[in-house]
Amino acid sequence: MDPIKNFRTLNFKRLLPPLLLLLAGFGAYHNSFTVPFMFDDSSVIFKYNSFVRQLDRGWAAFLARRSLVDFSFGLNYVFGGRDVVGYHGVNFIAHVLAAFLLYRIVDWTLQSAKLSRRYSKVAGGIALSVALIWVCHPIQTQSVTYLSQRAEILMGVFYLMTLLCFIRGTHSTHKNYWFAACILFCTLGQLAKEIMVTAPLAVLFYDYAFVSYSWKELWSRHWFLYLGLSFSWFLFLGTFFSDAVVSKSVGLSLPGISPWDYAWTEPRVILHYLGLCFWPKSLCLDYAWPIARDRIEILPFLIVFFIFIATLLLWRRQPALGFSGLCFFLILAPTSSFIPIADAAAEHRMYLPLATVTTLTVVGGYEILKCLFDRIQIWDRVRSFIFFLLVLGLVAGLSVQTIRRNSDYRKPEWIWGDVVKKQPNNPRGYYNLATVLREQGHLEEATANYVRALSIKPDYADAHNSLGWILQQKGNTETASFHYHKALESDPKHLEALNNLGTLALGQGDIQTAIGYFSKALKLYPNNFMAAHNLNVAREMQLNPGKMPFRFNYQESDHSRG
Repeated sequence: MDPIKNFRTLNFKRLLPPLLLLLAGFGAYHNSFTVPFMFDDSSVIFKYNSFVRQLDRGWAAFLARRSLVDFSFGLNYVFGGRDVVGYHGVNFIAHVLAAFLLYRIVDWTLQSAKLSRRYSKVAGGIALSVALIWVCHPIQTQSVTYLSQRAEILMGVFYLMTLLCFIRGTHSTHKNYWFAACILFCTLGQLAKEIMVTAPLAVLFYDYAFVSYSWKELWSRHWFLYLGLSFSWFLFLGTFFSDAVVSKSVGLSLPGISPWDYAWTEPRVILHYLGLCFWPKSLCLDYAWPIARDRIEILPFLIVFFIFIATLLLWRRQPALGFSGLCFFLILAPTSSFIPIADAAAEHRMYLPLATVTTLTVVGGYEILKCLFDRIQIWDRVRSFIFFLLVLGLVAGLSVQTIRRNSDYRKPEWIWGDVVKKQPNNPRGYYNLATVLREQGHLEEATANYVRALSIKPDYADAHNSLGWILQQKGNTETASFHYHKALESDPKHLEALNNLGTLALGQGDIQTAIGYFSKALKLYPNNFMAAHNLNVAREMQLNPGKMPFRFNYQESDHSRG
């Protein structure tokens, strides 16, 4: 035997899976690297991301909510400024890395003691099939192409690394080092996204399903590991409740949405997610999913409840078979159970749950084909070739859909036009489409879309403010003032409306009224430069009547507000 030849063959076999995942991922996302910053990218990445500028705060800056995501955006800005290619490059590399980690997890799991007899010879092929389908699936575009959702990808990487280190530790003579890494990645993941809070439970379920043979054995062998993993929950609680932004968009006290209403809404959302896994033709950036306040969502609830109970029964009898289904519900639990979130449905929440659905589908498909091939007695090589062709065809089809979906993101008016086409009762869709059109100078079309948004949601403060801004540019100050006041009726703390009313009063010579609006805005938002600037202008005009030493500024609403 030639040892050099064997070494080269071994290296090639090891390099083939990551190389195929990289090529497949690039094929699916090659047209996403020039997609511009959009919607709340500017606020998440630039406007509110002062992480790099606040490094002098030390650990206080690092241990903030999603600080690892902010840090990654900060590094992008330091090395590439506002060049969008670098930001997309980081998202893409992290996504391919997550796919490779998924491949290794599925491969090692199928070769575990409880499954090796049945799957040891085909473990690599099944694992690579799962990872290829997952990396190219179009539902992942909202996480990969939409830059603000980098948190989902980074959380996914840390989640998979946590599980991978545990699996590796159970087969290593240096298990303490691997378990320490498991705890480290689990803790770091808490600084990427809150869904990481479920990772210790995922490790626990995996341990029982594939490693230990009883709960007693599990605890006696790995109690120190679970004690360490549980400490990551304290970090989660500290970062979650220290961020005032969270309370505005998620929580049991979220205004207008009760836990009961949200719990009745999510079963239909979960069924929609499952439908997109198998037929991803109706992807939408912003669903504005209606809350089921009339309690008529009984059929989706019964279907999801039946699936959940069936998963629990399967887990009890055959934990190895029920693990993927249990993880599907576990990962979705923080966003799709009873804890209200401002947006009831979002495709990026399926980033990791898609892995469980894909694994079950591929393994199930393999079992069906195996039964079929056993009956007609097809040779093993022919079986592998047919299975490979089916997976290749599926990956190619999904990649084409991903490429098409990435094309929708290339222009803001295209993606928001897609939103209002698929969700015609979504006021935020019309609002964001109008804002894009307004920025492009199409004021008449923008006005029509703002009016459409207000016809669906009459108390839409941002739409009132932006419509008022357009009317003010046209010289219709009376109607503009009406819309500014309507914005304040819906949201008394609406910063932009306060600034705009102040500038409107200033332009009409009512300096005292303008000072009142600017002072209120600055009291509510002490760090707002525009309010401070306009207040200084107003006071200077008060001291020097008839003279305007500085230009005062209007303020438009952000895209992301709704």
